[in-house]
Amino acid sequence: MMLQESPDVQPEHRLSRTIHEHMVLHIGHGDLVELHALLVQAQMPVSEISGAESLEFMVRDPDGYTLNLFLDEG
Repeated sequence: MMLQESPDVQPEHRLSRTIHEHMVLHIGHGDLVELHALLVQAQMPVSEISGAESLEFMVRDPDGYTLNLFLDEG
């Protein structure tokens, strides 16, 4: 898992913005296609799988966090 913070958001503005505007969680998974299908079946708001070299898709969790799921072949 990797936490990413947008460098263009000034610290004084973080309290006035919603969480999902400046934070994305990156999570690796070994079977990205199956996980995507399970989330689609559960009617979660997911993007299409994209990427030529590194497959990934995004989903917004019920708390408003953006999760970037990527294929972790390790």
